[in-house]
Amino acid sequence: MPNEMLHRIVEQLSLADLATWRMVSASNCRIVADILNTDINHNLSRFVQHPSGVRDVMRDARAVISGSFALKIIDRQSTFTPNDVNFYVGKSGHGAIVKYLIEEEGYVTTETIDVDLAVGCGLYNFCGSIASVTKLQARGKNIDVICSTDESPTTPLPYFWTTLVMNFITADSICSAYPAITIRGRGLMHQKRLLDPSLPEGSRILCLEKYQERGYQFRVAPLHGWDVRRDGATRTCAQSWQCPCRNCFFGDAGCLMLNVACRDKAVSIGHQGHLNSPSTPPYGLTNMWRLGGARCGYGCNGEEEPEVETTMVIVTSVAHHVHFVE
Repeated sequence: MPNEMLHRIVEQLSLADLATWRMVSASNCRIVADILNTDINHNLSRFVQHPSGVRDVMRDARAVISGSFALKIIDRQSTFTPNDVNFYVGKSGHGAIVKYLIEEEGYVTTETIDVDLAVGCGLYNFCGSIASVTKLQARGKNIDVICSTDESPTTPLPYFWTTLVMNFITADSICSAYPAITIRGRGLMHQKRLLDPSLPEGSRILCLEKYQERGYQFRVAPLHGWDVRRDGATRTCAQSWQCPCRNCFFGDAGCLMLNVACRDKAVSIGHQGHLNSPSTPPYGLTNMWRLGGARCGYGCNGEEEPEVETTMVIVTSVAHHVHFVE
């Protein structure tokens, strides 16, 4: 089959199917890497003039992109267009991202919001694990650079109000914390976070409606039948990574992590039922959390309102054993 025709066929696959298909051969791996890199660069080109330069500085600064932009890359069947780009970066890399966007991409800073850490941010607070937000604008496009309270760019992500946006893109990889439901256009949401008064005025309904208008479905607890294997069977609570009482981390067996640089074919897609071992988190750093919220009612013996954990950890082994150093 001609390569161009093969590309067009493979481009129609979901991210989970691409992750599986790429493992068949080195040639497949290169095709998938090319498709995903083209996807990322094409979407970035709406906001920056030099996508490869942005990805270079992301690599050096240890930054990730999350929000709608990352969801667009992960949900390949989506039809919406992201309105902005949200960079998340650790404390030491924040300046490099902002400097690049200003000096190389022509952006100007419109606002810098410093979070008052002395006040403290609760588990449901909008600013959970965020030290500052730098807003930039150029050519009618908006970019936010969100600085984490530590050196992990992903620390704020477990504080998000829905699993639908607990995804991120690094310079060389793609990650979804809850791929089984995200790829199906579904998200669990935490009402206490969504309705917390710390959310910007007027956004608490809009941020939900925005995604509903894009065709996404939301629930406050896992529903029977939401976590479905590829063979159509429903996972029980004990098997599901959606359990609100389960400890999760970026790179666990329920996470989808895909290297788009095609240097390493390792990928963890336990949600989809293919592999069942942890994958390497970006930059050797990850975060551990418990989703919390309402119990699903299908055999969970956890607390009715478990608290969220967001613990800084270091991955010291990337095969099957992960050692958490607090």
